[in-house]
Amino acid sequence: MDRKRGLFKVDIKLKSDNGLNQVNPLSPSSPYIPVAILAGGKSRRMGKDKALLPLHGRPLIDYPLSIAISISQHISVVISSAQLAVTAYQQLAAPPLVSLLTDDYEHCGPLGGLVTALNFYISPRALLLLPCDMPFLTRSLIESLLTTHLNSNNDATIAVDEEGRAQPLVGVYSGRVLPTATELIENDYLRLGALLELIRCGFVTLAGTGSIPANLNHPADLAAAGDLHLS
Repeated sequence: MDRKRGLFKVDIKLKSDNGLNQVNPLSPSSPYIPVAILAGGKSRRMGKDKALLPLHGRPLIDYPLSIAISISQHISVVISSAQLAVTAYQQLAAPPLVSLLTDDYEHCGPLGGLVTALNFYISPRALLLLPCDMPFLTRSLIESLLTTHLNSNNDATIAVDEEGRAQPLVGVYSGRVLPTATELIENDYLRLGALLELIRCGFVTLAGTGSIPANLNHPADLAAAGDLHLS
């Protein structure tokens, strides 16, 4: 399959609140920042491919994809080889917006998806990693994550919910982590948390998440999210 990078262009300016000379992740002179959305999980607890389940009339994956399109010209959705045959995923890649990447490490969880994306984008300075099942994320939260990372020496900058739990599926990862992440997979250590223990990390609190489930893993989580107003 031809993995073409998106050509969709955006011109968005981020206002600085503190007047400091910070790197603006959305400025034309900002570093190349690709986005990878992980959608290749088995969704066992949900019972079906949750990325395509509707929430307020939109498939779950549309929420992170909309954010990605607003901040980057280089977007990929990491899926399993079996998902390539699904029409809905083929339609995602029909316009020149996103690339579909088949996971090079299927059955290795999110860590495999991260390594797949880092390899595809040739070890970028910053790769924004997003899950397909956290529809409450907002662009302002992601901007904060990117700005913090680009103005630090972190190997990764990870979101933390209001209860203090790290959410490594929402993070910015430097290409520097690729050798360590690959070695973990080769030694069958497949938790993203294991990677965070071996690299230099920064953390940003996702204010306003409240009691919303970190991920929508069960039908009850999806039902609860359906009772909330999501932008």
